[in-house]
Formats: sequence, structure tokens, C-alpha cells
Amino acid sequence: DTTGKQEVDPALLARATVFADEVAQSVSIGEAQHAVAAGLISEGDIRQIGAVINGTDAGRASDEEITLFDGTGVGLQDLAVAAAVVDIAIDKGVAIEVGENRASIDGAIGALPDAIGTDLRVDASGPDLSALAALAGIEAPAERFRVAGRVLRVGGGLRFEEIEARVGAAVVEIDGTLGDPPERAGSDIIVRARVPDPSVYSGLVGQPLPAMPLELDGRLRARETTVELETMDVRLGENTARIAGRVGTAGGLAGTDLRVETAGPGLSWIEPWIGETASRIPDGAYRVSGGVAVLSDAYLVRDLEVRLGEIELTADGRVGRAARLAGTELRLEARGPDLSFLATATGIDDLPAEPFSVSGAAGIGVDRTTIERLDVAVGGWAASSSGTLTHVEGLSGSTLQVEARGPLSALEPFADRALPDIPLILSGAIALVGGAY
Repeated sequence: DTTGKQEVDPALLARATVFADEVAQSVSIGEAQHAVAAGLISEGDIRQIGAVINGTDAGRASDEEITLFDGTGVGLQDLAVAAAVVDIAIDKGVAIEVGENRASIDGAIGALPDAIGTDLRVDASGPDLSALAALAGIEAPAERFRVAGRVLRVGGGLRFEEIEARVGAAVVEIDGTLGDPPERAGSDIIVRARVPDPSVYSGLVGQPLPAMPLELDGRLRARETTVELETMDVRLGENTARIAGRVGTAGGLAGTDLRVETAGPGLSWIEPWIGETASRIPDGAYRVSGGVAVLSDAYLVRDLEVRLGEIELTADGRVGRAARLAGTELRLEARGPDLSFLATATGIDDLPAEPFSVSGAAGIGVDRTTIERLDVAVGGWAASSSGTLTHVEGLSGSTLQVEARGPLSALEPFADRALPDIPLILSGAIALVGGAY
């Protein structure tokens, strides 16, 4: 089940007596979500199937009564059934092993339907994870595996203690609490992972993963509208990252506020996610640090510092999320020893191999872009500009104040002929009014 999914006409739920394995899930992500949203039934009209099983609810009252059961899928119930099967198997002395795979569950299961008080110690192992994964239609490496630890059902979720999962040489350790669905509010999980080659698990997670050692160590806390990251440290090959802050779970990630520090010898590792676009990223060591926040109408950039090769960039301000980036107010500085370094990223082959610098501030409104001041220097050329560019066709109403100076010969890469080596100075204002300059 998931938000928006529908298999039954909501009117049928209004005619029937509705039962569910988990009422909250049925209302939020199950078949009852549409009937409740339409006002045909309320959450209080839905009855727990567990109450029927334990006898506190009589269930169907007559042959004429229509009943509908919405099975949303509750992992704890699966675990309870599995534990009961194992208990029976142990009593009968059979089915303790399946092939070469072994599983043992010891402890107690709390009273259903909530199973509060469940306390189980689980230990499962086998020689080939791929064989078990294939039964579920999942790709997994043909590696020896073992999962062991303690699982407790507490008010508001499941608590994991000293859970350790090993697949081949990969190790993942989990401690903490996983909140009840669907919001998972109250989750507080500590994760530690050491994976020599994540790429072999691409089929398992359904995403391409890079073929370089991964180390991860951090803590996640789920609130009603955010997931807090308490210093998540990631190492991928020789690349490192430290992330702290919160990620918004609302639409568009609104509420996100992160501080990021990352560095490494190159960015080739992102190719599995961006494909051919990776070839447009200049090769070189990189370092990025700064803050990023997501508002409903803008992205905030705080003290962003980027270094790629010998190119340095700093930025501070906000980038609007509206059409044409309206609402943007950004201050930017960039410099480097060789402008041609950016030829790969820009697709411009004629960029001169000259030192460059750019600095300035600009704001983008609904109908115009205002340049507070933009200073550009390339080789022996320097230019400054300020003014307003309108967003209407033909830029009518735009005004710019421009100052530039440098050797005329430096413009040869952009001209079709040789130019004399004489100084050139430009200074003045340009306005576009009624189709005329």
C-alpha cells in the first residue's frame, strides 16, 4: 500500500463493515484513505482484525452483512507468525533448518494486535543470500550472510538492540527505535556500515552504486515533518563527507536545513547517478563546505565555498523557486588561474587559458533582473557593469552601465581576424527603449 493507491470503489467501504490489520495504516496509505477523505466513513468505523481473532470483537454478525478486510501489511505480524511457526517446529523437532539456512527466534510476543512487550532475539544465517533473495524477486550477491540481534515492541515503534547484518565482508550495525508507520515519528536510529564494494548491492537497493569502499556512521531522528541528521560521516573511497542538520519530509523538501563538508580527489564516483553528465565535470580535486536550506519559495545558500582543481567559488544568498528564478538574491565570487579549465563544463571550446575572476551581486524579480555590480577580469581584460535587464521580449526598458578596458588583441579568440595589440577602453550607458538602443 501507498498514498494514492486505490483498488476498491470508496462507496463499497461505506456499504461494508471494514476490518484492517492496522487501522492507522488503512486510513493513511491503505484502501480506506479514499473513503475517509470523501467523508463516507471515519477512522472509528474501522475494526481491528486482531480483535476478531482474540474474541473481543464478534466479527461478521449475519449472512447478509458485507465485510471488507484491508490488509495493509504489518511486519510485526509477519514476525509474530514466523515466531509461532518456529515454536511449533521446535516442539515437533522439525523445520529448524531450510537447506543450509538456519534461523532461531527466542523470547516472548506481546498480546496482539499491538504486540506491546514483544522481546525477541533473532539469529539467522546461511551460505548464499542470493538464493533467499531470489524467492522475493530481489537481486543479491551470492555471499554468506548472518543477521543477529534483539527486537522489542515498545509504545510507538520497534526498538533494535545490537542488530548486526553481515553479507560477505560487508557489515551493517543498527541500534535505536523505528517509529510506527506511516510518519515514523519518534524514530531514533544509529547506523554504522562498512561495505567494501557497494556496487554488488545495486540490485538489492534498486539503485546504481559505485564500486569503491563505503564507510558510514551517523544518527537519524525522525520528527513529524523532518528527519534530523546528527553528524552523518560518510567515506567513499578517498572521498569524505560530513552532513549535519535536518531534511524536510514535506513536498519539495521544505524545512531542510543542512551543513555540508565534503572533499575528495575527483568527482568520477557520481557517474552511476548522473550518467553522461559526469563527463562535463572538470577533472580535479574538490572541496565543498557551506549551508543549504529549503524554504517554500526559495533555496538559501549560506557561506558556500567550492574548490574544484584550482578554481575557487563562494556564494551567499537565496535562489528563488518560482518561474525564471524570481525571488533570487545572490552574491557570488569566483576565481582561477585558467579559464579554459571550464571548457568541458560549459561546452565552449574557445575559452582562453588566462587567469580569471568574477564577483558581483544580482537580484531576480518577476519582471526584471537587477545587477548591483558585476566585475569580470580575464587575462588583461577587466570589466564592470550594473543596471537592470527586463524580462520582456527584446529586453525593452533595460539599462546597463558598462566600463571595460584591456588589449584589443585579447579578443582574437572571439573574432575572425587578427586584431592589433592596442589598448581599448569602453565606458558608458546602454538603454533599450521602444526597440531602439
